[in-house]
Amino acid sequence: MRRLAQANIKVIALDSLPANSPLDGYITPDHTRTAELQCRYLLSKAQGRSAPIKTVILQGDKNDQTAREITSSVLENLKDKPQVQVALVKDHPGGDPKMAATTLEQALISTNNQIDAVLATDSRMAEAAVELLRNRGLSQRVITVGVGAGQQASRALVAGDHDAEVDIMPELIAQHAFDAAIGLAATGHWQYDKQVKNGDFDVPARVTPVRLISGSDAYLLEQRWGKLAGQEGSQGGQQGQQDSQNEQSGDQKQGSDSDAAKAGSGQGNNGGGRKTTLRITTQDGKTVEMQINGEIKKIETLDSAGEGVGKTSGQGQAGQAGTTQR
Repeated sequence: MRRLAQANIKVIALDSLPANSPLDGYITPDHTRTAELQCRYLLSKAQGRSAPIKTVILQGDKNDQTAREITSSVLENLKDKPQVQVALVKDHPGGDPKMAATTLEQALISTNNQIDAVLATDSRMAEAAVELLRNRGLSQRVITVGVGAGQQASRALVAGDHDAEVDIMPELIAQHAFDAAIGLAATGHWQYDKQVKNGDFDVPARVTPVRLISGSDAYLLEQRWGKLAGQEGSQGGQQGQQDSQNEQSGDQKQGSDSDAAKAGSGQGNNGGGRKTTLRITTQDGKTVEMQINGEIKKIETLDSAGEGVGKTSGQGQAGQAGTTQR
């Protein structure tokens, strides 16, 4: 950080603040509010119970400022709250999900499965806890709350195996980071809302909001991850991309089964009976469409003098639609 400052290079830290370093900006989700939302959810589940909720807190790396702040705030919020009993607090180097799962497994064994809730300081450890509890048949009994609303954690919310995630809204963090970078590069200033003490330095900072997402609110995460339920959920992260591709090529897929059958039997390779729709968009926004019998092997663009200035070539495959953009 000091070498960058000496070279007059602007530095913006995201989420984690390098200790005692001169920074031009710091953008972070609200860790205090994150812990408060986790605790509020847990306390709401404790209502009407005769016994306190025995809780395991899975913390990330002990050197991770974010993990430490969330854990510290959780313990502060649960102080003098007899409805919740913190049975174990343990940090995990690098926030390793496998180590977090091992911690939870040992806690379950030592208490004869008498653990009622798990709070994790990030989604990866929450996902590991959910998977372990699912395999043990405990996912419906043990409450799980994570931070980050990662993709697999979000799918677990929809599936009913996971209870809640605090969403740090990375899109908002990214927008503020982009705006700060533009402001610092152009004028040397940016729109921050507070200053945080960092050793010998006061750092301009912006704290971004967070929100609690449960299974009923998981639709709020579909803009980020795509469909989270049903067949899409079982296909993992590839499905969101596949959905987008299907939308783009929806009207081009008719007849693909019959074309593929012809290709498989050796027919249709010469383009007989097939038509290709060619859509051309010019630089001034004009669009022209035409239908051509057979498959396109090569496309060339010519300037006014008739010289080739660009070409695209490819071999078509029966039953597939392709789009070339220039």
